Amino acid sequence: MELQEIVSRNPRVLNGDLVFAGTRVPVENLVDYLAAGDTLDEFLENFPGVSREQVEGYLRMTMEVTGERLAVDEAADEGDDPILGLGQEPVHSGAGDGSENHDLYLYGG
Repeated sequence: MELQEIVSRNPRVLNGDLVFAGTRVPVENLVDYLAAGDTLDEFLENFPGVSREQVEGYLRMTMEVTGERLAVDEAADEGDDPILGLGQEPVHSGAGDGSENHDLYLYGG
């Protein structure tokens, strides 16, 4: 199932909240149901416009994204990723930034 068949976002539908495609059912409702201990079947009974395939696709997609983020976070923690590691070590170009004259400028000489 493709992403656009699972969820959609439109500023004219529920103020742009993420909804199950073809419905006005916010994905957040599913999260709330599951967090409250309700079953997937209970959710589907209360929102018949949402298909089991959409819910399973959303959960699968969420797990994939979470797994990717965890992998990125772990790489950053290990310092393996040169992009995520930017800013960890100061860069010295040898050029002055003018800060050495800061006090002179503010307080006079």
